[in-house]
Amino acid sequence: MNGLTVAGYHHINLARGAFELRTRPIGGAFYTLTDDAPGWVRDMVMDAHDGEAPNDWRYGKIVEILDVLHEHGIGAFGSVLNELCDMYTDDLLRWVADYLPRQEYVLDANEGELVTSLGTIIERGQVLALSGMVQVISSAITAEMVRVAS
Repeated sequence: MNGLTVAGYHHINLARGAFELRTRPIGGAFYTLTDDAPGWVRDMVMDAHDGEAPNDWRYGKIVEILDVLHEHGIGAFGSVLNELCDMYTDDLLRWVADYLPRQEYVLDANEGELVTSLGTIIERGQVLALSGMVQVISSAITAEMVRVAS
């Protein structure tokens, strides 16, 4: 049992239903919001980008987070957060290179930590970024549930 209420499932499904998978003319699939996405979902997506311009990595991870929320509930994030991270060092390097201010996540996550490998160092930063996204998404869903209930 993941502890989600019917209202919780409903709002997660509303948020998840606001995304669609499209394909660029030059190839490559990406997630975007539907034209009729609710305002609270649009705000959630903007907040989950944490100051970054809209980008495929953030959109894709938002969808993954919503899928994990639906499947396992919020309590599962402690055990699956690392699974949401990129696994290969070249993907982790690309993640930082796509938006260089992401290095702040890497620096913050590794402050006082033992340096083990480049991949591990960057992965810690990505876990920190994803943790913030999980918080934003779960808070937005909770706030919308409270708004609707009142």
